[in-house]
Amino acid sequence: MDKYRVDKVLGKGGFGKALLVTSLENESKKRVVKQIILSKLSEKQQLKAESEITILSTLKHTNIVRYRGCKKTKSSLFILMDYADGGDLQQLLKRRNLSSIPEDKIIDWFTQICLAVKYIHDRKIIHRDIKPSNIFLDSNGVLKLGDFGLARFLDSTEAFAATFAGSPYYMPPEICNVQKYNASADIWSLGCVLYEMCNLRKAFYGINVHNIMLDITRNTPSKIRSFYSKELSDLVSSMLNKDPQLRPTINEILQIPIIKFKAIALMGSEVASKELNHTVFHGIGPGLTPSNAPKEIKIDYIPEAEEDDEGVKFMGRKFKFDKECNDTSMKSMAIRKFLSDMLGEEKFSQMYQMISTSSLKIEWKWATKMEEYASQLIIQLIALESIL
Repeated sequence: MDKYRVDKVLGKGGFGKALLVTSLENESKKRVVKQIILSKLSEKQQLKAESEITILSTLKHTNIVRYRGCKKTKSSLFILMDYADGGDLQQLLKRRNLSSIPEDKIIDWFTQICLAVKYIHDRKIIHRDIKPSNIFLDSNGVLKLGDFGLARFLDSTEAFAATFAGSPYYMPPEICNVQKYNASADIWSLGCVLYEMCNLRKAFYGINVHNIMLDITRNTPSKIRSFYSKELSDLVSSMLNKDPQLRPTINEILQIPIIKFKAIALMGSEVASKELNHTVFHGIGPGLTPSNAPKEIKIDYIPEAEEDDEGVKFMGRKFKFDKECNDTSMKSMAIRKFLSDMLGEEKFSQMYQMISTSSLKIEWKWATKMEEYASQLIIQLIALESIL
């Protein structure tokens, strides 16, 4: 920590503070130092802080705040992490000032958070405190899940924990009712975040913690805004099912077409085929990665579409091609395969024929949001193939 200069205090809590620091060796390298004052912690709480370090040191994924090291003195524990310079999701939602967020942007953000949650759930870790203020953004619009202070290792994702944990607004009914819980608790919290992105307000309210918990256990939130797709509305409802056994797992969520194909477009088909086609790693300890799996999941995100008019876009962001797609012909083939997988070969052929033989001024009425997104990509495919 001696190699960094403190720039400012980012936030304070009951047990310490978060500091923005700059490397003395490289002025462009900024980090966050989480300082935990040990005298304010019980022995049990100190062990929890050390557990957070253990968990953080195992996590290496684009959509998770990266741990860079720690230092312990007699009075404090310092945890060094990457700095996400775009603030957090809670700040971003407040800045919207009731101005709705486009659905493709919501799905983009949500899919990234899902990839982070899948990464930890596959390694038998539950976060237990997923909320907008623990989801950070960098300057390229990449979301990163952070603050693993309440995270816990489990023997499996079906194993149960019993400790009361989490933030009241995002706490699942089973924790409110002091029941045991598992990875499905994170799915509830993630559903609350998705609801908040759609409605720009929390799913549950109360004048105090007790009232919030009563609202969670007794009431069902109103539907998300009607201009969002049925696919998105159904997803929110499934994640906020009060019965944890009826909530989808993170792997099931990532197989929903509107989410799955967004993930593929973000990661590229090669990375996606490896990352989406496995579930929990069995036969190894919690937090560990099998020797035959990538030790670090890197997803080379491309800048926001609004910042660059060139290239193929899908759902508001540049389409990620695999490395071998280095010419127009190969890119065309990759897009065709992507659309065939997404729609089915017959549906893709019908839509391609319909769009290619019609005026682009026609405003099509598609049956699903997925078809609408596909149609936008087909238009770009036709333009791409016109130069072959």
